[in-house]
Amino acid sequence: MVRKIIYTFLFLPLFFQAKAQNHSFTAKTSHTQVATSQQFKVEYTLNANGSQFTPPDFKDFRVLSGPNQSSSMSWINGSMSASISYSYYLLAVKEGEFTIPPAKIKVSNEVLESNSLKITVIKGQPVPQQYQQNQQQETTKKTEGENISDYIFLQISTDKNSAHVGEPIVASYKIYTRVNIVDNDLKKMPDLNGFWSYELKDINDQTAWQTEVVNGQRYNVAELKRSLLFPQRSGNIELDVMEMDITIQQRSNKRSNSLFDQFFGSYENIKYNIKSNKKTIKILPLPEANKPPLFNGAVGIFLLDVNISKTKVKQDEAIDVKIKINGSGNIKLLENIKPDFPEEFEVYDPEMKDNVSAKNNTLTGSREYHYIVIPREAGNYTIPPVSFSYFDLNTKKYNTHVSDAFQIEVEKSDEKNNVVSFNAANKKDITILDNDIRFIEQNILLENKNPFLSSPLYFALVISPFILLLLVFLAYRKNAERNKNTWDVKSRNAAKLAKKYLSTATLHLQKNETQLFYEALSKGIFNYFSDKLKIPFSHLTLDLISEKLSEKNMGSTLLTATSELINDCEMARFAPLSSVNNSALLEKAKKTIYELEEKLNKV
Repeated sequence: MVRKIIYTFLFLPLFFQAKAQNHSFTAKTSHTQVATSQQFKVEYTLNANGSQFTPPDFKDFRVLSGPNQSSSMSWINGSMSASISYSYYLLAVKEGEFTIPPAKIKVSNEVLESNSLKITVIKGQPVPQQYQQNQQQETTKKTEGENISDYIFLQISTDKNSAHVGEPIVASYKIYTRVNIVDNDLKKMPDLNGFWSYELKDINDQTAWQTEVVNGQRYNVAELKRSLLFPQRSGNIELDVMEMDITIQQRSNKRSNSLFDQFFGSYENIKYNIKSNKKTIKILPLPEANKPPLFNGAVGIFLLDVNISKTKVKQDEAIDVKIKINGSGNIKLLENIKPDFPEEFEVYDPEMKDNVSAKNNTLTGSREYHYIVIPREAGNYTIPPVSFSYFDLNTKKYNTHVSDAFQIEVEKSDEKNNVVSFNAANKKDITILDNDIRFIEQNILLENKNPFLSSPLYFALVISPFILLLLVFLAYRKNAERNKNTWDVKSRNAAKLAKKYLSTATLHLQKNETQLFYEALSKGIFNYFSDKLKIPFSHLTLDLISEKLSEKNMGSTLLTATSELINDCEMARFAPLSSVNNSALLEKAKKTIYELEEKLNKV
């Protein structure tokens, strides 16, 4: 027994040495020959657990994305095998033959080097100026002592730093990040005291991520909110800060004894509070010189249109007066326009209707005032001209529109029709039918001796609405029960949502709108996998998608097609200048989702 123990300790180091010698760290590329402006993938794979990965210098290429880390683990005949990989998406920026040096990684106490890669770059599409400088993308790991604002921040920007009272200002609220956001909570929106706002993009709308370079660093950027602001007073008005609590995922520096933590990497979630910049806008008052006496604050460009339903009426017969303002500017802030009606006319409060939308960074459309007036005395009357003044931002001058005057002839009503008196309560008893006005007669008692009212058919017709209401309620209950699981609802509707996004992508492709095409295509693909496989969007990875599909026995062919689709989509999204066939990529997405849907619905 003692001899066996001694032999065991003698040969144990040799066993570990043999295992170490079996470690391999290899580099491979998706293409050994590419054209300028074409992107390709470089991947480094270790068949063990490693640490301190050191990438090579990609000085001859543009780094679009990376390092993107993935890992896998399997058990075969009771023994575990594991691998970890780091991938990069690169863009070829110049012609020639280049060598990518080896990458390094530490395994136990040994540093392994990968093989080098030779890439031949031939002439292809011209490379935009922004890609010709080799600014290798930095890793997003935040080291101790660095400021979080170097990695993630909020920013408020406006399209102008000064404006007149009533002049529209576009305010954009964006988040910039170079780290992985796990969770976020909006704590405070900027105070808009002094402005009237119209939302162009709400905080709850779906957000599309893009990339921007700020001070030489590439950030993922999302616009959280965009508003049209209309200043209500002059002076220096400050937009207060936006504030968010965000949680980011960072690799832990703590040594873990867990085999899983050592292999997959130990991460921790860290919460930060971030605040945006403050923004001060100088608001100029409207000029006092030549300001019209009846100016009511309208700023923009407008037209006036006044119509009257009839000019000859009988006493106590209603007249319909419509005043319409068309144009662009602060149209939602216009005050009521009231004509100077004769004292003998009873005037009802106007009905106001807006038809307004945002266009060209302002509000465009119309506002209509609808007055009902009733002449109480016979005679000839004049409704004076209606005037409307506004400040034109282009000419920096006041303009005034004046309508025509209207002559109204009121005839004396027949005595039998003139016995009704109207007061404030009667105003509720007026209804508008098309372009005419009728009075609702109340308290009319009908005496009907029709035997149908006591027949069974009559009672069946009376009861049937209640029965129908009961059936609708039961159907609603059944549908609510069916939809109470949100993930089940999303899973059932995943294909429908994907089809909608892919249809949008098709339209953008036909219009040669490349960036919008990639955005719609990515949303269609990734939202489908998130909803169909019930994976939170923030946790969505290729490995997790493959794992879920494998559990549902989708087969190796479909798994490979899915993996290729996601990789192709990611490559296209990172650098739309590549030679990816967009039409083929769209057809591949449609085919893959269709085949997945067919099989998944049978599971």
